[in-house]
Amino acid sequence: MRAWFWGTVAAYVVVWAYAAAVLPSRVPVHFGPLGDADRFASRTEALVSLGVVGVGTALLFVLTDLLLARGDMSMLNIPHKPWWSATAARRDRARTLMRDDMHLFAAATMLLLILVQASTVLAAQADEPRLGWGFFVAFFAYLVFTGVWVVRMYRAYHPRRHPDLEQDT
Repeated sequence: MRAWFWGTVAAYVVVWAYAAAVLPSRVPVHFGPLGDADRFASRTEALVSLGVVGVGTALLFVLTDLLLARGDMSMLNIPHKPWWSATAARRDRARTLMRDDMHLFAAATMLLLILVQASTVLAAQADEPRLGWGFFVAFFAYLVFTGVWVVRMYRAYHPRRHPDLEQDT
């Protein structure tokens, strides 16, 4: 999962560099509910905004990974926390599960941000700047993924799914 995250970060940088090469001087940076551009910015402002969002999001996930790897379990919100905190083996497994889950969610989020960049480039190059239907389909898919990810994550942390750790009391 970690490789997926770093792969999407690299892809984000590539798409940003492409945007830097092809964006016109006037770039749509906000879109209404039907996908029509309703705010424009300079090329520089758009690139800075896209760069800050991408770097900031990647850094947030890197810091989250460090917290999960080294932080105190008392700072983490996890289902069945007393059970997971009871032994070193359980704490280690919980950290591994949480880090894997976070890497997957981070990769999906970076993919969404890649989509935002690509959609911005396409809209900026169009005669009538607007988001295409593909953006809305992909955004809906991200929302569905997030819901499924949360449910799966909650279920994965139930002690009965880890019988090998039952004896570690």
